[in-house]
Amino acid sequence: HALAVAASPQRSGAAGQGDVAAVFEDPVWAEVYAACCCDAREAPSVESARAFRDAMLAQNSDRKPLRLSLRGLRIGPTTVSCLGQQLKDRLYTRLDLTENMLGDHSALSLRSLIRALPNLRHLHVAGNLITAEGAQELAEELETNSTLEVFALGGVADAD
Repeated sequence: HALAVAASPQRSGAAGQGDVAAVFEDPVWAEVYAACCCDAREAPSVESARAFRDAMLAQNSDRKPLRLSLRGLRIGPTTVSCLGQQLKDRLYTRLDLTENMLGDHSALSLRSLIRALPNLRHLHVAGNLITAEGAQELAEELETNSTLEVFALGGVADAD
């Protein structure tokens, strides 16, 4: 599945939920954006939806369709849970969630996301707020996961 978040025609008038959803070609990304707004405690808007879409497009290339980068998009546990549901069984092999709003409270959501992506080999969560307690929770998942080869946690690392 290629990342389908292409632009749609501009609409005028008040920003309703339909207008926000229309920013995204694939409704999956509209759901992910809405979850991200929940994590950031912000109301969805057409402008911020476009900014989210543009940031995703800038980070993701059709040349690497099995990689998904969501660096620095203010993703928290609600968005990670949404990603697990919306991307279930997609073929992504690399996921970069570096520099977001993930903390120890995100560990269960991250574990579910790891299980939802059966081909995931690289997961990057560096630059978040995960402490030793959250790392221990994630380590339990890694003990039973034979697919994940790289799990970057701690300071910011290059995901390539």
